[in-house]
Amino acid sequence: MARKMMKIVISVLLIGAGVLVLYLFRLQVPRHIINFATVLGLAGGIALIAAGLFLPFILKGIGALWQLKIGKVILSLCLALVLAAGAAFAGTLGVIVKAQKNVAKEQTTVIILGCQVRGSTPSLMLGRRIDAAYNYLADHPEAVAICSGGQGADEDISEARCIYDILTQKGIAPERLYLEETSTNTDENIGNSLKIIRANALSEQVAVATSDFHQKRAAMICARNGLTAAALNADTPGYLVPVYYTREVFAVMRESVKN
Repeated sequence: MARKMMKIVISVLLIGAGVLVLYLFRLQVPRHIINFATVLGLAGGIALIAAGLFLPFILKGIGALWQLKIGKVILSLCLALVLAAGAAFAGTLGVIVKAQKNVAKEQTTVIILGCQVRGSTPSLMLGRRIDAAYNYLADHPEAVAICSGGQGADEDISEARCIYDILTQKGIAPERLYLEETSTNTDENIGNSLKIIRANALSEQVAVATSDFHQKRAAMICARNGLTAAALNADTPGYLVPVYYTREVFAVMRESVKN
């Protein structure tokens, strides 16, 4: 009886976890945030619900497989892979969070990484990056900033121009701002910004204004380009954390291979 009750509890927990995961990742679909992390999260939610619904059959199958010599090998390998993947995910997530704590203090060169512009209006994420940069520039009048980001097919102006326009509207002097309007990804943001830094003899100790989850990868790319980066964190809204942090774990893993 106790074993049967335990199975019921585990089934309910698995189904509940699956529903929660589906809810958190499904939230992003109406916002057109559909990427690898979204698909992975939705698939994971469905898998958890299926595991909860069919737990007795799954346990029975595992038990039967365990009775076979080859079955023990297969199950042991699967468990090892799951544990290794979990450890790698958790470890990478840890370094992503740790990178956010390397907060900029006295850097005089700021790189503001672009993000989507809706027409000529910054997206939520870009707006927060601009705010983070503005607060730092307002507190450090000796600092200058590179507004970085090209123009996508669905954008009326470049991301860099959007950043520039809002910062100047907020009172940042135009002569403190440089425009980098040709990049299409983070590698190009930083690589093209480096050209501006060296052409104008700016400090290569940089503060990077970007989303908190993005800081680790930005720092890695900066290091590959010979720049030393500190963080100007733009907070990520709570409802976007599951998708963006999941995606970023895999992006940082990929970046580690490049480095």
